[in-house]
Amino acid sequence: MNLRTKKPIYHPHTHRPKVKAPYVPPRQRPGGYTDIHEFVSMLSRMVKAAGEKMAHADAPDLAALVSIRDDLEDAIRRGIEGLREDGYSWKSIGEALGTTGQAAYMRYGKPKAS
Repeated sequence: MNLRTKKPIYHPHTHRPKVKAPYVPPRQRPGGYTDIHEFVSMLSRMVKAAGEKMAHADAPDLAALVSIRDDLEDAIRRGIEGLREDGYSWKSIGEALGTTGQAAYMRYGKPKAS
């Protein structure tokens, strides 16, 4: 309850289970924790290297590289679904993607056509 306005406070992710884990800085986490930015950077380098190797591969091998595109699209959708569950607006998601909120919704807000 907001004491000044006497209105209930809206929490967009109350349906999600609460995790009572203490915060541990990244360098102190066991198991070789990798920051998401470092992980995405590594993934980007690997995809570029696969593209370079594909230039000298056979035509049927191209399907393996194309399947990575589908996996990446699914990963982006899962990430956006998580952001939406946490209360992020389409506008903020669109800005992060370098587009408008409406364009982000048009691409990722609807169920994937199979």
